[in-house]
Parts: sequence; C-alpha cells; structure tokens
Amino acid sequence: MRRHFIISNIIIITFNAFVSCVIVAVLDKILAAWMGEAIDPSPLLVTSMAVYGAVSAVAHGFTGFFYMATIHRMVLFGQLGMVVINLPLAIILIPKIGSAGAVIATSIGYSIAVIAPGIWRIISLFRDFSEVQTRLVGQGSNKSPALTE
Repeated sequence: MRRHFIISNIIIITFNAFVSCVIVAVLDKILAAWMGEAIDPSPLLVTSMAVYGAVSAVAHGFTGFFYMATIHRMVLFGQLGMVVINLPLAIILIPKIGSAGAVIATSIGYSIAVIAPGIWRIISLFRDFSEVQTRLVGQGSNKSPALTE
C-alpha cells in the first residue's frame, strides 16, 4: 500500500510538473490565438497557476487517499482550514497583486491546511500499518488488515 501510494504520487506530480511547464511555455500563444489582445496574463499569474496545479494535484491525491482510508474527518478539517486560510489571504493579496493573489492564496491554503497535515497523518498511518503487518508476519499470517481509523 505504501509503495503504491508513493509511486502514484510521484507519477501524478511528475505529470503535473510537465503539464505546468507546458502551460507556462505556451499559455501566451494559446490565449492570443483564442482571445486576441483582450487578455495579457502577467508572468506572475502564469507562474502562480503552474504552482497551483502542482499543489492542487498533491492535495487532491491526499484527499483521495483519506477518502479511501475512510478518514473523512481529515478531509473535512483540511477543507475548512483551507477556507479559513484562503479567504483572508485572498482579501489581502488580490488588491495588491491582482488575480495572481487569488491563485497564490489558494496554493498557500492548500499547502498549510491539506498537504502539511496530510503528510503527518499519512506517515503515522503507514507507521501503524507497518507495525500491524510485522505482528501478523510474526504470527505466521500473510493477510493484511484494511486501513481504517
């Protein structure tokens, strides 16, 4: 389970990093062809959108893991914390730096409220899971218990 989770997240993050780099490289051309001169995104906005894509992918991976593990409380508190962090940051940053402020506020909110506690919780879950597996192997059982809280 641990190996599958780590490999899945590495694949997701790598793919997302590639897509984010492509977006940064060609977004100006796509928007110019699509909207003409009506939109001229700032480099800060384009870069912050690429960072948001990576942060969002990791946060959604953690959320999916916690749903799978039936740890709904972690998801609920993470999302509530994200709103509590995101709203004031957006109110402060949007007037100062424009639409990039909303993207930056959301990335910071996800990082602090979902990803950081998610890493801590997943490490403790894997530690507990490894201890249970070690005990079962010591007892001669090759069956792994379901991951539940």
